[in-house]
Parts: sequence; C-alpha cells; structure tokens
Amino acid sequence: MPLLWVLRDLLNLTGTKFGCGVAACGACTVRVQGQAVRSCVVPVGSVAGKPVQTIEGLATRGKPHPLQAAGSPSRCPSAAIARAAC
Repeated sequence: MPLLWVLRDLLNLTGTKFGCGVAACGACTVRVQGQAVRSCVVPVGSVAGKPVQTIEGLATRGKPHPLQAAGSPSRCPSAAIARAAC
C-alpha cells in the first residue's frame, strides 16, 4: 500500500493530495527523514520507523507555517513543500 493512502485514508491527514499517481506532479510530496518524496509511489513499509512530515506537520503552536498560509501558485501546498525542501 502506498504511503499516500495510509496518510489520507487511515490517518486522515488530507493535506497531502493525490495528483497523477506516477510521482510526476508533486501533489503527494511529503518529507521522509527530511527528504522530499512522492508518497504515491512509496510503499508504506519502506518508511517504517522513519520520521514522515506532511504539510499538517509544518505548523507550530497552532500557528500556520508560511507555506500553509500562502499555499502555492498551483494551489497545491504539498507541491510547495517539494520546492521548498529541495
């Protein structure tokens, strides 16, 4: 099962989006151990025991991170994380 579906369907972290399903668009981008990865093609078992950060995890003390507040030109905050993380 891809990490994306665990995040969205099981953990209800819906900030990470489904886009193309082939890791091309960046809508499903999350950080695993600080590196941007496309969660639609990452098997959930491959991240066991590793820190995973979604767009929801950027806020601090209930205050939105600038990426969350601004969104991105494509209106896809997950893609903004991909650009900012690289």
